[in-house]
This record gives sequence, C-alpha cells and structure tokens, in this order.
Amino acid sequence: MSDPESQARARLYAQRGLHAAVSMPILDGTEVLGVLTFAPRLHHDEFQTTGLPLDPATQAGQFLARRRADDLAAELRRARADFTALIGHDMRTH
Repeated sequence: MSDPESQARARLYAQRGLHAAVSMPILDGTEVLGVLTFAPRLHHDEFQTTGLPLDPATQAGQFLARRRADDLAAELRRARADFTALIGHDMRTH
C-alpha cells in the first residue's frame, strides 16, 4: 500500500471504524467460483473475525457446486434423450 491514494483510502476507512477486511475464495474442488468478502469492525474475539465468515463461504460454495451438478445432470438427461431418439430413428430407417 505504497501509493498515496491507497494510503488515503486506508486512513479514511480507519477513521470510519473499518480495521480489517477478510476475503476468502469460494471453491469447488480446486476451481475458484468466486470470492466472499467481509469488512468487519475490529473485534477482540478472533473467532468473530475468522471463524464465523467461513460458514457462509462454505455454504455458498456448496450451493454453487450443487447448482453446477444440477445443470450437468440436466445436460446429461438431454444428451441421453437425444441419443435415444437418434438410435431409434436409425433403427427405423435401416
């Protein structure tokens, strides 16, 4: 944070009570699906600033993974139906 603009922004945030920002990746295996960011006020309890944000990040990652799995399952059903229709048509025409 060496540029003057970043330093000024940091001073302004500190004056308004922001002392920490936590960002964590939302993962699906090793793929980063997004980033969840919290900007809590300074807490004396370390669990409040590090432990609690992990639950929403985990839940969001699980939700996105389930949604992706549902999308892939729907795509597989369509491909299976297309394949079955193609085989049926091929059998009728030969």
